[in-house]
Amino acid sequence: MNKIIFTFMAVLSLVLLAGIISAGAWPPPINPDTDNDGVLDSVDLCPNTALGEVVNLDGCSIEQLCQGNWKNHGKYVSCVARTSKIFIELGLITEEHGAIVSEAAQSEIGK
Repeated sequence: MNKIIFTFMAVLSLVLLAGIISAGAWPPPINPDTDNDGVLDSVDLCPNTALGEVVNLDGCSIEQLCQGNWKNHGKYVSCVARTSKIFIELGLITEEHGAIVSEAAQSEIGK
């Protein structure tokens, strides 16, 4: 009888452990990506990227790379244009360049 109970408990433990592992809860992530941008936190230079933003290998979006206290609107727009061109060259974005620069030009940043 004890052997049956022991076997049952062993099988039950394995089933529960398999469920935990398949659910991604075990083992806990050693190097997580808390902002879900595809770049691990240990190498992410721009934490807290907005969900769905396109990022470079450093985990930074165009918006994050061009943020700051701009006193000149033209320099802000130039930053966005230059950075989005780099994103195109890296294959991160394609046709969005014009729309991104247009949105920057219409913003109030640096005005």
